[in-house]
Amino acid sequence: MVQIQLAQQQDLQELLRLERLHVSDELGGQHSMMQGESFSEAALKRLIDAKQVLIAQQQGQIAGYVLSGAWQEYIHWPLQRRALTQLKSYWSDVERSCCHYGPVWVSPAFRGQKICRKLCQALATHLNGRFSHLIGLIAEDNEASLRAHVGDDGMQLVDFIEYDDKGYYLVSRSIGC
Repeated sequence: MVQIQLAQQQDLQELLRLERLHVSDELGGQHSMMQGESFSEAALKRLIDAKQVLIAQQQGQIAGYVLSGAWQEYIHWPLQRRALTQLKSYWSDVERSCCHYGPVWVSPAFRGQKICRKLCQALATHLNGRFSHLIGLIAEDNEASLRAHVGDDGMQLVDFIEYDDKGYYLVSRSIGC
């Protein structure tokens, strides 16, 4: 049975390992030469201390995780800056009211068990009262992730952006609704 819980500092090294190992998973296909972005140890430690990292544990191992944070944790990455600029054009308080979430990762051994859905639902519950919406980015060619977020978790597509010759969906979920 999957258990969702807040990450603790003792999870930091395993999360760093998994994040670095799988950072470019969503960039497969024709974009396999692109490099994904990963959190530094200091940034991931800040997110854990701020209680914004959830892990799914099953059979004594991390089966999945979701990272989240205020936009300033992500703003140094060009793709997230581009997304924020787009969102600000019609959502004036996006930085204050919305939490960026992602990456979300689920081990291939545990996929198909709705772990992404459980992580996102637990994150929304956990952040209720701090933010009104979760906002994430999904690469256009990552159909499995889009299906998991929009189909299984019921997130809404709110926009589409292009960055570095690649398309990304912006998805949103209300918190506390």
